[in-house]
This record gives sequence, C-alpha cells and structure tokens, in this order.
Amino acid sequence: IIGIHRTPFLNNYREDRYDLFQKQAEITKSQHGNANVRYAWLPCSKAAVDEMMLNGTLQVKKPTRCPPYGTGVLLAPANCSINCVNYSDVDENGIIYMMLCRVVMGNVEIVHHGSKQHQPSNEYFDSGVDDLKNPQHYIVWDMNLNSHIYSEFVVTIKLPSKAKDSLFTQEDCHDSSDASLVLSPSSADSVSQDMNLEASPALGGQYEAPMLGGSMAKAPSTPWMPFSMLFAAISTKLPR
Repeated sequence: IIGIHRTPFLNNYREDRYDLFQKQAEITKSQHGNANVRYAWLPCSKAAVDEMMLNGTLQVKKPTRCPPYGTGVLLAPANCSINCVNYSDVDENGIIYMMLCRVVMGNVEIVHHGSKQHQPSNEYFDSGVDDLKNPQHYIVWDMNLNSHIYSEFVVTIKLPSKAKDSLFTQEDCHDSSDASLVLSPSSADSVSQDMNLEASPALGGQYEAPMLGGSMAKAPSTPWMPFSMLFAAISTKLPR
C-alpha cells in the first residue's frame, strides 16, 4: 500500500460533504422507506483522486476495464474489493487508485450485463445491481453521482510487476475459501437500516502517506501480500 488518504470534509463550495450525503439518505428513506446505505469500492483514475483531494469533488471517468452494466457509475460491494482491483486502470508506474465510499442504494433493480440503461426504469427504483441476492456490482446512475456517493478514503496500491497481467477474475469475489478474508460480513451489510449514521469511520490510525503526485512512483515499503489479505487488514478498521 502506498497510501491511505482521508478525503476532504468540504467540497469546493465549502459545503460539508457528509452532511449533504446524510440529507440525501434521509430523503431516500422518506420516499422509499429505507436508504439502504452500503459500503462500496470505486475504481478511479489519478485525475479523479487529485480532484477529490484538492477540491472535494467526485468526478469519475469510467475505467476502460469496467464491464458494461448500464451507463452509470460502477462500484464493487465491500466484500468484492477484488472486483474493484480488477477493473481499476493501472497507470504507467503500476499504481491503481480506489475510493472507499458510502453509497445510498435505496430500492435496487437488476441491471443486466450489456445493458444500455442510464436511469431507473421507474420512480420506485434508485439504483441497480447485477444480482439481487448476491450482487457483485452496484450501479449508481450518473445523475446521482454527487448526491448518492460519499467518498471517504482513497487507497493507492503499487502492483507487483508480475501481478499486472494476472489480476483476479470476478469469480474470486465470492470464492468460498476467500470471501471471508476480503471484508467482514458485517461491513458488507447495510451501514444502518434506519440511517442513524455516526461519524465517518477511521480506516487506520496513520495518514502520513506521501502527497499525491509527489513520490508516488517509488516502490512500496510494505511487503507484498495477496489482495485478500490486504483488504482483510483494511476491513478491520471499518465499524461493526
């Protein structure tokens, strides 16, 4: 891991980002009975990370490796972090960028692979999933990008050279021998069914990571480890 960065509390309009997100969650709950807030991983580019860290603004360009599930923003559920790694674009220095987010999912509908859907099919639905019982992908429509997604942390990872061309397949997400190592089941559940959200979680005690764009190209100081172990370590800092 090169760095874990806490995102800014304010956006470029000096508004509290978390407060705006919580208000949206309350609106969704009042309209549909449950905000259905989930943790999810968002694959992103260095440009998107820079924009978030400098201005507190979420601007997402869909990674080239993401599968087509409509034309919205594709995220990986908390227990499918390997999917996010798999879909993240690798820069010239072998680095990938991911954001750990809270997402207002509300009422979800199935969005099939290859779909061109760009908005809810009717007013009852808020977002999409690829599977209702065992989702590996969350789909947030573009119009809800800034209202339904709250980015909390940026994680930057230096890939070993031998790993760049052998990233995991999405079947690894729910492999029975590994799923429990990716993220604890409690963190994959709804953050709060009744939306009594507490303060944002701390994802590790130290944030003295290198500044973005500075020494990012140097080799990581941490030993190499399987991605499952990496995200298991991160998951211990999530609220239960």
